[in-house]
Amino acid sequence: MSLTIRMAKPEDYPGICQLFAEGDALHAHALPDRFRTIHPARSEAFFANICTSDEYHLFVAVTKQSGASRSALVGLIEFRVITLAESPPVTARTFVSIDSLIVTAAYQRRGIGRKLMHEVEQWAVSRSIATIELNVYAFNHSAIRLYEELGYTALLQRMKKNLNL
Repeated sequence: MSLTIRMAKPEDYPGICQLFAEGDALHAHALPDRFRTIHPARSEAFFANICTSDEYHLFVAVTKQSGASRSALVGLIEFRVITLAESPPVTARTFVSIDSLIVTAAYQRRGIGRKLMHEVEQWAVSRSIATIELNVYAFNHSAIRLYEELGYTALLQRMKKNLNL
């Protein structure tokens, strides 16, 4: 199996929708009060915006089995650059925010998520952006483990309480 990480192209839309649908289903199953599945998982306008945006970016992992004529999208990483202005007490800073990392279930635990993360890290370094941040839900133990293995540390803890109304 050969694996290529590259920027998403317009013709990737159907495969990207399948990947987002898989990620959305995982979140909707774990947190049905916060997430739902929709079809298509992302609109063509949403995808076109990412493909042409200077702020939002999407890398895909494409695999090709030896002897196969077609390739398949097996993972994606969606990220953006955020610049915060200085305001009391916040310091001005620019960082990369990872919004989504999805590897299709059949290809998990093969290093694809790690390679997608590495590609974003290289992208950030090439633009002199020294920090990457991400959010991960507490139920997603495998993602948390991956991020910790890659050197990410907890920055804050967000909590909730349901008020039985």
